[in-house]
Amino acid sequence: MRKDTQLNRDRELLTEMIYKKYNTFNLNKHQYSEVINRSPASISRDMANSRGAAFKKDDNGKIYFPLNSVVNYLLNTISTIDSEHD
Repeated sequence: MRKDTQLNRDRELLTEMIYKKYNTFNLNKHQYSEVINRSPASISRDMANSRGAAFKKDDNGKIYFPLNSVVNYLLNTISTIDSEHD
């Protein structure tokens, strides 16, 4: 199987799993922290240091993490871990 085909399947699977759990395409900080298994305080530090998934602010200043951004972050993290063990 080609690597890009597997990557697309992984992307679809992760997107579906996360969407089914939270029923939204925009995760709040608490939901995002559950998905990546890190504390909200760690996420705040990551955000301050431009690390982690890309986030956005709505018109009221509320922070959210688009689902595609979270999935890309997860896939990039998995890819990095895999290449470290090759």
